[in-house]
Amino acid sequence: MIQMILGILVTNVAYTQLLNIPRIGNEVMTETRYVEYQGSPYLYSTWKPSNIFDKEGKEYRDVQVKYDSYKDHFEVNQDGKILVLSKTLYPRIEFNFRDEEEDKSVRRQFGTGFFVDGKNTEDYFEIIHSGTYKFLKKIKTELVEETVSSYGTSSHVKRFVTTTHYYLIDGTNSGKEFKLNKKSLLEAAGDKRTSFEEVIQKSGIKIKKETDVVLLLMNF
Repeated sequence: MIQMILGILVTNVAYTQLLNIPRIGNEVMTETRYVEYQGSPYLYSTWKPSNIFDKEGKEYRDVQVKYDSYKDHFEVNQDGKILVLSKTLYPRIEFNFRDEEEDKSVRRQFGTGFFVDGKNTEDYFEIIHSGTYKFLKKIKTELVEETVSSYGTSSHVKRFVTTTHYYLIDGTNSGKEFKLNKKSLLEAAGDKRTSFEEVIQKSGIKIKKETDVVLLLMNF
């Protein structure tokens, strides 16, 4: 019982410290700001336990977090007030929770600091694999407006559209975008194309899923 109480106290202290750090958020928002749009830009609709790492590497555990892929930022809940985490101060976020519906543990890590054409180094990417090469996923959401006609009348509808983009990152933290197929991945591999192709041929890996890319990169 004492250990349990101490654990709760430690978690609460870390949470309080996190929320009291200067410049943690650039605005206070409400959860209802997207109600007029169809769909949602959030990775998860509910708050999820996560571990947050600041730029010095200090870890804050079990913080309730959401990721907004339209704004590309993480939000924390402080007694009903939603604060945006500073990308500069908090370059790494890791979802870490139990999915009861699918009966499995979920761990998804996001980070910044990658040099990708058309992206800012402070943009968040999901790090699917990290080794000699990194395999990144960018979840991008845009707000589009459409005109919908029905029974002689028309109306304007705004909805969120989410797309997924993949990147192969080398040891310099820079890389290229590719699609989940062999040809595109080999093009992204650049001067390492031959090595990648040899592994694919020997292993019989089909580059069709995220897990296929992970299996390939584990050979380097």
